[in-house]
Parts: sequence; structure tokens; C-alpha cells
Amino acid sequence: MLSLALAKLFKSKKLLKVLNPNIYLDVKYPKYRIMIIDDNLDFNLLNNLLDLLNINYLSFKIDDEALDEIILNKFDNKGFSIKDFFFFQVTSRNIKKYGSILKPNYVLINETSNLIDKLETKDIFENATLIQYDKYDFEGITYSLNKGFDYYISNIDYIKEKITINKEYDININNTKEEYLREILMLFSLFKTLNFNINVFNELNLKDFTYEDKKIYIDIENNNYNSAIKFISRYTDYKVLVIGWKINYDDISWLYNIEFERLINKNIQKIYCIGNNAYDIATRLKYADINEKLIVASSNIDVVLKEINNYNLNLYILVDKYYLNIIKGGK
Repeated sequence: MLSLALAKLFKSKKLLKVLNPNIYLDVKYPKYRIMIIDDNLDFNLLNNLLDLLNINYLSFKIDDEALDEIILNKFDNKGFSIKDFFFFQVTSRNIKKYGSILKPNYVLINETSNLIDKLETKDIFENATLIQYDKYDFEGITYSLNKGFDYYISNIDYIKEKITINKEYDININNTKEEYLREILMLFSLFKTLNFNINVFNELNLKDFTYEDKKIYIDIENNNYNSAIKFISRYTDYKVLVIGWKINYDDISWLYNIEFERLINKNIQKIYCIGNNAYDIATRLKYADINEKLIVASSNIDVVLKEINNYNLNLYILVDKYYLNIIKGGK
């Protein structure tokens, strides 16, 4: 395609359309073209998931200038795209214009249907797989925060930071705002439809804790203490906290940089301080105005281990590997 080759040579978007006014229709777009009707699209979420999938893609908010730039830089001299996937976000008023040009084979709808003119979009939507939020206006795959749809959230676990989709798929999340959950569901529905590996959602939101039988084990080697305390104090679930380490620190001044004050009024039933610095930890908690009746200090974990394991509450374990092994039942 001589006109495109010349425009690329001179790196001129203006020359691109002067030499070929029909350039938008003459180039060969990728095999997968996904139109996204979502004004609040989180491109970071989308791009991070696609990167984990090792997909050769381009994602962009489309207008004439963006399309010129893409054709100039992401197509070869013969007019073929060097990408396999186009993810392009459009506003409702631009569905017909760019839908007619790019001819999407998948359309993701995360906007209210009254913004979409059914007559204008009929031809475009007829030739695409539609994935839409909580709507029955168009035929296609539906998703919702409520059950009764193709993909829906059957459970939210605030402690584990997980949602369950269709009572089958456990997906890590990083917040529970409706806007975020809708986008997770929208992209999950697409990736499931395309038979992509949905484990990318969990890879994206890897957790620094594990959860077994109401015990939440926080990885303090990959998580500083303030982050752990923030995590523990997010919700007001009834909880027990175990904190300690095997090593004996002579200088424990750093304990006073930990924001234990966040634990006040968080329904904490007991805080067990264990290890060689057990009493130092207990003293720091008292300075944080934690009720002394809640604090149990023991340098010997054997004294309190049975009591710890008998709680039927969420038990947050903030310890080193030595005590982690003991609490999990090792020697």
C-alpha cells in the first residue's frame, strides 16, 4: 500500500488521509476487535490482565487522531496490523462511526442501555458477540452483581478479599466498590467466552496472606507491619490477633513506628504477644491504648497455644516462620 508506506516514511498523519481518504476502510484490522462501551473503563486493570495473558494487543480510547496514530505506527507498509487484538473504548455516540470502521466481533457494554440507539447499532451488534451488564435490551451474554444472569457474583468474602462467580470461580479482588466489581465481571465474561486463562485475575491480585480454617496467616516477610495492621483493621469482624517472633531484638524502638492504634474499636477479643519480645510488644500495645484485659504476653508459646487454637473466630497470625510452623501443627 504505497500511500501508507509514504505516510509512514514521512511520519505524517495528515499525509495519511491526503494520499488515501479511504485509509480507514482499506487497512486490515486484527482478527479480534473488541469494542468497549464504558466511559469509566480502568485501562490499568485491562492492560495488566492482558499483559499477564501474554497477548499481543493494543488498547486505546478511540477518536480520529488515535486511529491515525495507530495506523501510522502499528500497521506494516502493506496495511496489516502488527497486533492480534484491538481493545477500543468508545462513547455511546461514537458506536456507529467506529463500529462501522472497525467492525468489532465482540462488544462489551457497561453503560445504561438508554444511551445506546438500537436502530443505529443494529447492524454492528448483529455481527458481534455482545457481553452486557444486567440488561435484556440486546441478545447476548449478560453479567451482573446479582444472580439470574450468565455471570454473576454468588458470594463476596471481605476477609479473604475474594468473590465467587457462578458459585464456581473464586476470584481475588482488591476492593468491593460496585464500579470495580462490574469491570471485573465484564472482563471475566469476555475472557471466559474467549477461553482465556481466568487465573490471571488471581495472579493480578496476589495476596500476602493465606486462609485456613478461620486462621489468616499474614506473610510478614513480604509485608511490613503497618500494612499488616491496616489489613487486620479493615473490618470489624470479631477477631483474635497473634503477634511475635523467635529472634530476640535488643533494640525494639521500631515497634513504636507501627500504628497499633488502628486496632482500637475493631472488635478484637484477644491479642497474644509471643516470643522473646512478647512483653515489649505488650507494652507497646498498652501505649497504643489497647485495653490491657485483651493483651496476653507469653515468651513460651506452649502456654497459650491450646487457647489460641480453641477460638472459633477469625484468627490473624502475624508471626515469623518459626511460630507459623508451630501454630500450623508442626514442631
